[in-house]
Amino acid sequence: MEIPSDDRRIGRNSETVHCEVAPMLETEVLVVGSSLSGMMVTLNLKHRNPGLDVTVLGPLPTEEKRPLVGESLVEPGILFFREMGLGPHLDQMQVLKHGLTFYHKFDLSNPADRAYTVHAPEILYHKARQMRRQEFDTACRARAVALGARMLHGVADEIEINAGGAKHRVLATINGEKVEIRARWIVDATGRRRLIGKKVTKYIRPEKQRCTFWFRLQNFQPFLEHIEVHRRRQWKFDPWLTTHHFLGRGYWIWLIPLEIGKENLCSMGFTYRPDLFGRRILSMEDFLAQVDRDHPALAEMVRSGEVVDTQMYLDYFYRSERIYSEDGWFLVGDTARAVDPLYSNGISMTTVQVGQISEIIERQRAGTLKPGDVAALEAAGLWIMERAQREVTEQYEIMHDPFQACMRRYLNVTGWFNAFLPLWWNGFFTTPEGARLLMRLFRDRDEDAESLWVLAAEASAAIGPPYSQEGFDRGPDLDALINLRFDCAREDVMKAVTRMFARRRDMRRSLLAMNGNKNLRREIPRLISETIRPLLLRLLPRLRPAVFAAVRPPLPGQYVRWTGPERDVPEPEVPYVGRAVAEVYDRQ
Repeated sequence: MEIPSDDRRIGRNSETVHCEVAPMLETEVLVVGSSLSGMMVTLNLKHRNPGLDVTVLGPLPTEEKRPLVGESLVEPGILFFREMGLGPHLDQMQVLKHGLTFYHKFDLSNPADRAYTVHAPEILYHKARQMRRQEFDTACRARAVALGARMLHGVADEIEINAGGAKHRVLATINGEKVEIRARWIVDATGRRRLIGKKVTKYIRPEKQRCTFWFRLQNFQPFLEHIEVHRRRQWKFDPWLTTHHFLGRGYWIWLIPLEIGKENLCSMGFTYRPDLFGRRILSMEDFLAQVDRDHPALAEMVRSGEVVDTQMYLDYFYRSERIYSEDGWFLVGDTARAVDPLYSNGISMTTVQVGQISEIIERQRAGTLKPGDVAALEAAGLWIMERAQREVTEQYEIMHDPFQACMRRYLNVTGWFNAFLPLWWNGFFTTPEGARLLMRLFRDRDEDAESLWVLAAEASAAIGPPYSQEGFDRGPDLDALINLRFDCAREDVMKAVTRMFARRRDMRRSLLAMNGNKNLRREIPRLISETIRPLLLRLLPRLRPAVFAAVRPPLPGQYVRWTGPERDVPEPEVPYVGRAVAEVYDRQ
């Protein structure tokens, strides 16, 4: 029987590919589900291993039964997709993103007050993109076909997971006919359905849950002219072209520009911790009632446009106990965990997973996978995902306090740019040797960082309420805390990580000064620790030379580009083309 990889053209300059499929098909890797996370696994495997036989089983992007959100990339995601050859599509077809902007209202209790302290880096070096998902998913699928992946347009009916190197078995319906597929490695990319995940592991539902209500809005008037913006310095970018975040008591609101021009489009959502927020947002009426009270400029923007559709998830948080196995099964993306999108890091976490999955399959295929390698990568993956989500979960308790919320974010950003990104970039999360070292270096909870939460609360009480921009300007400076050029060479990675502790120390000193250094004696042990730990970290390349020799960057092409002689030559600016809203988004 002949089964087309797709039953129509799947993207610009792509061709329909046909393959002869018998009632039983054997493949090396089977990706179940054609979501973005499944495409990321497929792209990376084929990019790194052109001869690897990879098959994807799932629907077309236009047939995906999932809510349309509109999503954002940050540094790992944009660099990953450039590595995969999707840079031209992103540059021409998806809206530019200059990082994340946060709006903290000085007086949240006063609807008439439209004064905000607004925080964003002055400029970022690696600029990302917002994503109209249906278009982008189609482009990813076309690229995977171009790299030689086999696409089967169908659904999995029965899945049998086997152990000890035995091939996994899937009975699928493809174009109305039953086909048996056998694979040495199998990836669950079925999202919240978790078709394989529910067979192989347990899922944990945290007590501190999350709910979200969102919608797409078109033909609106942006809010920027209707609020009073206060900031430390002028930015060097168009302030509309970011992901916007408005904070309130137990909740935050996102706003993602998805199309610009006359027929503009955005995604707007309301995410909250129900135990703190105290009620449910179930409709546009609920949303507008809350936003009228706290952020009336946003309510006016919504009423100026046309709502395309609405969606919601209630109590949607979960995480899996396991994500990988030596038996050759893998859970990726939403199959592994739900994500709070406060920092747009869902795709970043998937980027980490994609590198880990490729490393495991490559080593197992080559016979070089050692005992404990899979467990080391799984532990590092679970640790970074859980830590990122725990930090966000606890922020909801102080989101209504503009200074505390701002300082918590500054602390997270310091860790992101100075530790996580340099370590990920150099392969410490995606090679077993590096993962083992990380798990020895970093504790499950960061008590030194959490002690800064106390200092932030004390400083907040010292400057308000009422709050003013002058009070914020007395505190730490965001642009002094981040490391825009995290893309360092391997020999410099520990120098980058040591900066995190030095910048934490600077942050600690600044917060102490805001409160008249009243608690200096209490903080002296922390200050000493943040002085000594960098000295010890700088010795690691000498103490563990085998580890540093074994790690390899997950994106070798981008690594050469940004650590080579043209390191300081920025990406060329490509004219944005975009598409009219009506051409892309059919009301569903």
